[in-house]
Amino acid sequence: FTDMQIIYDPSNFSYYDYHEDEICNMSEVMNFGSIAIPIFFSVVITLSLTGNILVLIILALYEKLKSLTNIFILNLAVSYLVFTIGLPFWAIYHVKGWVFSEILCKVVTFIFFTGFYSSILFLKRAPKQTKNKLKTSNK
Repeated sequence: FTDMQIIYDPSNFSYYDYHEDEICNMSEVMNFGSIAIPIFFSVVITLSLTGNILVLIILALYEKLKSLTNIFILNLAVSYLVFTIGLPFWAIYHVKGWVFSEILCKVVTFIFFTGFYSSILFLKRAPKQTKNKLKTSNK
């Protein structure tokens, strides 16, 4: 009975005694994140720039912007490019911390979220416009 009492004695047991290294020592996770996140952002930046610039070129050279679909595609491509402009700054931030001025931080944050939310708004608006166009064409 005394052995059991010693094992379960709250003064001898602490959750952090056994899990402190796993929970509190986040340096390995931070080191991995400071490498993985910039690599991921670099891939996203490369694909976004390539794909969206290609869309803009195709729209400018081969398509007329008189169709509603092409206008939405143009708006989305521009929104994604605006979103992409902020990603290199965030990649640097995850490696070195914010090394730029406070004003640039606010500008980059504004540009980043403007591109992010404008793409959401365009995606939300596109089905409504398509539905309205189908209604008018069926009359």
